Amino acid sequence: MSLSRLLARLLYLLRQETLDGVTDSGYTDLRPPHVHVLGNMRAQGIRLTELARRCQLSLGTTSVFVTELEDLGYLEREPDPDDRRAKRITFTEKGRRLQADARERLSQIERHWAGLIGERSYELARGSLQALLDRLTEEARNPPAGTPATPTVTRNAHP
Repeated sequence: MSLSRLLARLLYLLRQETLDGVTDSGYTDLRPPHVHVLGNMRAQGIRLTELARRCQLSLGTTSVFVTELEDLGYLEREPDPDDRRAKRITFTEKGRRLQADARERLSQIERHWAGLIGERSYELARGSLQALLDRLTEEARNPPAGTPATPTVTRNAHP
């Protein structure tokens, strides 16, 4: 299997297991795209344009999902303290509880996956992927002379 398919499948499984876990914890109103959007939020809040970029979704699609998450009580929009014309999307109390439960579920998933292939293999795979991401990020910031432009890579794009 190609690396791109492998990473896509693993991300799909991670999101599905996360959704299953939070659903079991009582968050039965969430759908897979909500998990994707919530996973790209920042604890201190984020502007819609930045959230759309991190999600790799259009502004309109991201806005629809944010509105749905607002209606469900997980997110809210408030004036951005840095620019009163802009809005910052933040977690509500319910959203912060979900975030804490999702973090716990992600820890459980990682422990389970490490148990499937062994802690050493899991850490080696994670470390290799982190090293690749770090090098791609550095290369995007400082491309070698004469190389074609590469897409912008952000280390924390998907925390």
